[in-house]
Amino acid sequence: MNEPNDADNGIPSTDYTRGQAFYDLPVEVDANDNLYVGGIDLFRSTNEGTNWTQISKWSNNNALSGLNIPLVHADHHAILFRPDTGNENQAVLGNDGGVYYTPDITETTSSISITPRNNNYNVTQFYYGTIDPAGAANGDDIAGGTQDNGTPIVQDAASTINAFDEPFGGDGAYTEIDDSGQYMIQSYTGNSHRYVNYPTINQVSSITSFGGGAFINTAVLDKNLDVLYSNAGNSAVDRIERVSEFIPGGDPTYNTLLINSLLNASPSAMQISPYTTTTSNLYVGLTNSKLLKIEDANTSSATWTDISGADFIGSISDIEFGQNEEEIFVTFYNYGITNIWFTDDGGNSWTAIEGDLPDLPVLCILQNPLLPNELIIGTKLGVWRTSDYTATNVEWSQSYNGMSDVTVIDLDLRPSDNTILATTHGRGMFTSVFTSDVASVDDVLANKKVFSVYPTISNGNFKVFAKTELGNSKMNIYDINGKQVFDASLNFNEQQNQSVSVNLKSGIYIVHITDVNNRTSSEKIIIK
Repeated sequence: MNEPNDADNGIPSTDYTRGQAFYDLPVEVDANDNLYVGGIDLFRSTNEGTNWTQISKWSNNNALSGLNIPLVHADHHAILFRPDTGNENQAVLGNDGGVYYTPDITETTSSISITPRNNNYNVTQFYYGTIDPAGAANGDDIAGGTQDNGTPIVQDAASTINAFDEPFGGDGAYTEIDDSGQYMIQSYTGNSHRYVNYPTINQVSSITSFGGGAFINTAVLDKNLDVLYSNAGNSAVDRIERVSEFIPGGDPTYNTLLINSLLNASPSAMQISPYTTTTSNLYVGLTNSKLLKIEDANTSSATWTDISGADFIGSISDIEFGQNEEEIFVTFYNYGITNIWFTDDGGNSWTAIEGDLPDLPVLCILQNPLLPNELIIGTKLGVWRTSDYTATNVEWSQSYNGMSDVTVIDLDLRPSDNTILATTHGRGMFTSVFTSDVASVDDVLANKKVFSVYPTISNGNFKVFAKTELGNSKMNIYDINGKQVFDASLNFNEQQNQSVSVNLKSGIYIVHITDVNNRTSSEKIIIK
């Protein structure tokens, strides 16, 4: 049977699915024996495939400028005709853009109408998500890369369903808003990553240059040093691209390849230690079960170490740190294996903490900074939690009130108020918060924080800035277990900025302030 010949540039006359027949290949016949097939676009044949007519286009590029047919999202998966006599010509179409409807699919190409029907249909398939660490005052700033729906962004989002803008089309991948709130990293497929001025999004520049990478490519941003690391491997060699000096106005962008014999498979997860701030300690998980530590990855004298567990099996999906750099959580996304591991000695020994979790691929993990024994994980079946991962028999339970049984691919944390962003592959994005019964953070959780601490990572010298007039206030600092380790009085009547100096060991702490009106607020800091 003859194949349709798609009029668009870049789609071969012998392959209307453009190499994606495994993915988009619906075939249907209507009540009048007309044949319909979908690939990148939709086609109709009235003579059993001898001749084809294109009835949709996915792009308004010049190659299609003379084709007077509806613009419909690419990659078609479903064609369904309405049942019952008199309705046969009505059709619902499913594609990467959601649901479309036509009142008469048999109309001539010049008059056929196909329109989207996605109102309140929140099924976007995100891969990566990010929440602005510096933008909580006026609502949540959230962005993420998606399957064939670009990189949607919402600024000042409320705790309801929000409308996202889509400044970048195509497939979106790794996305990160810097902790300065001044730029973000936006990505396409492969090793294609871009600097974006934020929040104005009025300046965009490509920063990676070596190509390669996976379809949805792993990367990580060192927010302290403004250095991006990304998978740049190709069929010949596994490698990591390091990009520095990419912020406009400074030195020219500097691109370097990191190659080592230990890097013998494609990177599937990357993480930067938040505890080493003057240099990049880069951790890389591979598809062959290896976990690599690259010390001083931002320099020409990087040191590579294999810290894999002896019983690791499968592809590493996430790497997260606990209360110091020695504490590391690693997850895998396979069936039939142990998917969650923990070390408290930097990888010299590993403990399986999967416990009674059902046989589910695990894609991401986060520790509650207020109750460090509590963990949450993103799985193929929503979010799960344990109240004590140190228990002899770790118990897990479902913890996705307000969500559904959907794949959670990414978990991101805003440390200032412990807001969690859950990024799903099929139901959009959700937020929640970590809570504690020890050092109260009720006002933080209610988004009523009236002060900020900067820098949040320091050697013990930081400033407290009052956003409103707090008067004489009491400051307490708690360690991660809820024990008070410091207290002081601050007078914001005299100065809106108060300098604080503490002599505390390295770790995570909660700064808690009560003002004269008994308003309370808290913020997390890291002492390095």
